[in-house]
Amino acid sequence: MKLPAFLYGRGREARRETRKIITRLRRGQTLPEAVDELGGLIEVAEHPGWVILGGPSQLAGARDGFHLYRLLAELEERHHDEILEPHEEALFESLISREWGVALLMSSRGSYFVLNHEKTLANGRYHRLLDAACEHWPAFESIGPRWSESGSQLDRPLPCSRTLEIVLLHCNIPFEVIQAEQQLGLPELLRRHPPEPEKYTPPSAPPQPRTAEEKRAWFISTYSDYYRSLVEDFDLPPKHLRSTRELYDEDVLAEGLDPADLDPYWNQRD
Repeated sequence: MKLPAFLYGRGREARRETRKIITRLRRGQTLPEAVDELGGLIEVAEHPGWVILGGPSQLAGARDGFHLYRLLAELEERHHDEILEPHEEALFESLISREWGVALLMSSRGSYFVLNHEKTLANGRYHRLLDAACEHWPAFESIGPRWSESGSQLDRPLPCSRTLEIVLLHCNIPFEVIQAEQQLGLPELLRRHPPEPEKYTPPSAPPQPRTAEEKRAWFISTYSDYYRSLVEDFDLPPKHLRSTRELYDEDVLAEGLDPADLDPYWNQRD
């Protein structure tokens, strides 16, 4: 199985290379053109580390491997109005038609394309994503238990993909069935339980989007906890601790905040 080179490394490196991809998208290049220009595809078996579907998170960012969530996370968080929303259909088509693209759609941020049930059903995305994932499933399984949900769980692709779980739920397959049979793999699970998205009934009152103030409060709380956990919950070598803190600092500064206000151990830094 081959994946884009720009997603490989630590989370910080993948984010830096992802921003180069986005620069090319802003200049009018297609996603495949941008990927080809920045290293193309590389063989997973020839590169150590995990294939990480969930993120960004403190654990995911600290791991070596392929950070599949990174591109869609960057687009959703920083370029939603400029790139993601106006080019949503073209981006989905670019991804769904390629093995590596389907892998990116399986990441936690691939849920962007399937959360609106009516829209997803009307566009046939449920069946298209499941069919494409089944087509490439032998390749996904061939790399072995290198898949990770957020940098902490190491397993096979289906148990690690929250987006596929959402799709299966929206296809009227009960959560208990998904949990009990996920180790069978996606093709066998679908053979036993054919998807029926038209029979799914979404909640009558979906949660309202968070306000800007709520998002800011969430960011402050989350990153304060990230900083705290680095010192209290993880035994990181000094170099790793510094590099991870610097990664968080960049995110905090990008939000217009001061890392010194969020890091409870700011005064203990080297």
